[in-house]
Amino acid sequence: MTARLAVVLFGLLAVNGCGRPAADRSPAQKKTVESEAQVIRVMNKSATLHYQKDYLVTVVSGSAGSDGIPEVIRVGDDVKVGNRSLRVNHIYATQCLEKLEWAGELLCEEGQVNCVAVERAEDRPSGDERDRLWVYVKYCQVVQ
Repeated sequence: MTARLAVVLFGLLAVNGCGRPAADRSPAQKKTVESEAQVIRVMNKSATLHYQKDYLVTVVSGSAGSDGIPEVIRVGDDVKVGNRSLRVNHIYATQCLEKLEWAGELLCEEGQVNCVAVERAEDRPSGDERDRLWVYVKYCQVVQ
């Protein structure tokens, strides 16, 4: 995973209070709203397939690229980039309620929606090191 992507993903998790139970967060603390989607549209060709592979003694992660990712992604679709593929079983959409910056990086503008498509819910990007694939869409539109 590139350092820039790591900052963006970690920043979105941090500002959304990830890691704390929802009951511990007041509505005033929420800076993003998350929902599950069935169909999304990739805007501005902003989708990239990312991977993380745990080799026990080291973890390798990075971008597999974007060639082959469709403009519309639906639950049930197979997404293949190079020699990596995943079956989309979950799509998580996150809308920013205000402009968010973290560690000098712009995470998102107010109203911007970004999405993550994964095979298993636990494949979403997080701090734990494990084998996983996910499609990160920086600019997406929820269709359904």
